[in-house]
Amino acid sequence: MNDRGQKLQIIRNYLGEQFAGSQVEPVEMPASDIPAFAIEKDGRHYQLQIDADVLDRYSAEQLPARLDEWKLTEELCRAEGLPVVLTERGVRLASSN
Repeated sequence: MNDRGQKLQIIRNYLGEQFAGSQVEPVEMPASDIPAFAIEKDGRHYQLQIDADVLDRYSAEQLPARLDEWKLTEELCRAEGLPVVLTERGVRLASSN
């Protein structure tokens, strides 16, 4: 597994731990190579897109602490099913354009 793949697996595992009992699956984003995950738990759906800068800037060891610091789980829940993007500055709602 390459470095990017390892980091994506760390994020996927983190989501699986935070949303215990959920299904966390990779999602193909049409017309882009933006990595994304869909999370389904208790009939609720969440979607996380991951900006390449996050994968480039942070080491595999730094990622779990950053995800906690950015309150990724809380932000996904607050978005109420709208897609969110993980950037090097934190979490934001995905743009619709």
